[in-house]
Amino acid sequence: MEKLCSVTLVDDSIYEGDEEFRLVLGSPISDSAGGAILGHRNTTIVTIKDDNDKPIIKLEKNRYTVKEPEKAGESSILKIPVVRSGDLSKLSLIRIHTKDGSAKSGVDYVPYSKELQFQPNVSRLEVEVEILYDGEKEHREAFTLHLKPDRKLVAEVKEPKAIIYIQEMDIVADVTFPTRPMIVSLRDYDDAGKASKEPVSGYPVVCITPCNPKYPDFSRTGNICSREGINDTLTQYRWRVSAPSGQDGVTSELRDVESATFFSGTHHITLDSIYFTSGSRVQCAARAVSKDGDAGLELSSVAVIISKDEGLCAPKLEGSVGAEPFTAKMRYTGPSDPENPNLIKLTITIPHWDGMLPVISTRKLTNFELTLSPDGLRVGTHKCSNLLDYYELQTKHGFLTNATKNPNVVGEVEPYQHSAQMRSEPTLRFYRNLDLEACMWEFTSYYDMSELVNECGGTIATDGQVLNLVQSYVSVRVPLYVSYIFHSPVATGGWQHNDLSSQLRLTFVYDTAILWQHGIGAPEESHLQGYLYPTRMTIGQDGKLLVNFRTEPRFRGQFVLSHP
Repeated sequence: MEKLCSVTLVDDSIYEGDEEFRLVLGSPISDSAGGAILGHRNTTIVTIKDDNDKPIIKLEKNRYTVKEPEKAGESSILKIPVVRSGDLSKLSLIRIHTKDGSAKSGVDYVPYSKELQFQPNVSRLEVEVEILYDGEKEHREAFTLHLKPDRKLVAEVKEPKAIIYIQEMDIVADVTFPTRPMIVSLRDYDDAGKASKEPVSGYPVVCITPCNPKYPDFSRTGNICSREGINDTLTQYRWRVSAPSGQDGVTSELRDVESATFFSGTHHITLDSIYFTSGSRVQCAARAVSKDGDAGLELSSVAVIISKDEGLCAPKLEGSVGAEPFTAKMRYTGPSDPENPNLIKLTITIPHWDGMLPVISTRKLTNFELTLSPDGLRVGTHKCSNLLDYYELQTKHGFLTNATKNPNVVGEVEPYQHSAQMRSEPTLRFYRNLDLEACMWEFTSYYDMSELVNECGGTIATDGQVLNLVQSYVSVRVPLYVSYIFHSPVATGGWQHNDLSSQLRLTFVYDTAILWQHGIGAPEESHLQGYLYPTRMTIGQDGKLLVNFRTEPRFRGQFVLSHP
């Protein structure tokens, strides 16, 4: 037999955690004979769970979507509620802040960080995040909003993160080419359908998209490109190259070509021949662009292997990098030169072979990743070199000029050799110094004596005066550094090089002692004749040159220092 004992609990809104009380059986009273006695279990503990009153703070939702403003200068406000439930009788301090994702603070939204104060009996606060117009056409971007723990240690924070998506008004275009692009040698650009599967070594390669009129199947793909609204002149290119396969046949992985130089780029329709050699694998990736200028999807070509059998300038000995030395000459032009009188002419001739980039300078060449880049370091360091384009020169002349064709070569040796549209103007100015028929580089420049000493690092030395002669000898010495450079996808910095150096010397003979012996005479056509003989030259304490001289008149009279 059993009886129920009911205990009434009083509900309140104050969170008190787990509470306990004891229920105890008292002294039994019974009318039956012998009475009743208590058993061993005459007391129990009752625990009151207060889960409903536990204070909890959270973001109302964990995902929000907001539209980007339509016009520049406009902004929109996203209101995000932060709610508190349970016991509201105490103060809670919660830090809330934003964090970048694909959306960036200051560009796509205004960063937000604030401490929220939940005063007693406050159950809801709103946070306002400002969304900005960025003017870019992108996919949906996102950032996050985070809640920190209660600084008062009163409330528990749940669901502390919300993702905010910014719906772009103008999204990235979804245009794409109807089929893969293809790679051929630039010499085969006009007849790509019959081009060799292995482009020739030593000449640029070109990436032909299905929307290019040179594409072999353009009669079919051209209509698709028109319907898609693709503007092929805006196509974005990317190139990947791998080192030649080893003797064991193992191929290296393709790597993005990022080693741009001051005269050649790596995101053009063509890739210059300095970036590959015979046996290299080359791949291009082309991104379609709509007529509105919106970039779409990217497609990659099938990788091609550069021919090992066909090239424009093969080395005399396979693998003999740097075995063919350069020649350098320095001479004085004299006053009779019709174009460059009284200057010192420097001419450097370098044998060429496929994939080689020759660099010359009067300063030591190091760190080719920076030296070859468009960065301004080379301009300030190598003032007398072929690393400077004509508009970067700090001397009157340079090895590169604004000319794009070699005057010694008639016509084109290869198709599109002088096409600025396919190869760029800086590239043509550099390759103007290469004779493809002779496979020979020739760099020529002119300098005066001051430029050689002050800008080129040259030095002047006096070789003395020969006894009993009225002539003196002066030599100018100019250091010369030459590097044969090759691109390597696996080398540190992207370049391998073979370095050579030399010193150019030019000796001048001049008649200074003749002044002491014969003096300085008046011109023959002068009515009054006379001579001036230097007797001593010294430099005073003030740095001025003091010249003592005697005179010899050849007329009736004498020289005077001044005359009224």
